[in-house]
Amino acid sequence: MAVKRKKFGTVLAYSTNDSSYTDLTDLARVKWPKFESEDAEITHLSSPNQTKEYLADGGWKDTDLLEVEAYFTETQFNTLLGKVNTQVEEYWRMTMPTISGQTTGPRVKLQGYVKSHEIPEISFDSSAPIMCAFTIKRSTALPTFTAGA
Repeated sequence: MAVKRKKFGTVLAYSTNDSSYTDLTDLARVKWPKFESEDAEITHLSSPNQTKEYLADGGWKDTDLLEVEAYFTETQFNTLLGKVNTQVEEYWRMTMPTISGQTTGPRVKLQGYVKSHEIPEISFDSSAPIMCAFTIKRSTALPTFTAGA
């Protein structure tokens, strides 16, 4: 039976050099991008049973945006705003919590830049804390996965 991994303790961090990472704090939600490849259709007028045909390795690969929501802090807001303004490519790494027998959790990493940053809504009829949301766009190479150890 597979061991269920808890979400508590998931960390998102960024780095300019892929060796020294800075953790983002007060995260409420991280939505890792979906991996997807385009279909390369090769249907022709003689395709069997009038069924569309596709090449297994014929399409371009891409990911959608990494989406993050965090509780508002002035320092983090200012840091992320600077990243939107400069659009510098950085390494982004999500580390999941360890399970029994592991000293490091599994990691997913991509290279990208902060594409958007916002304070979604401040409303008089809500007692919820102020949030900030941002997205990261993959800029080069496909994301990588490293198993926990």
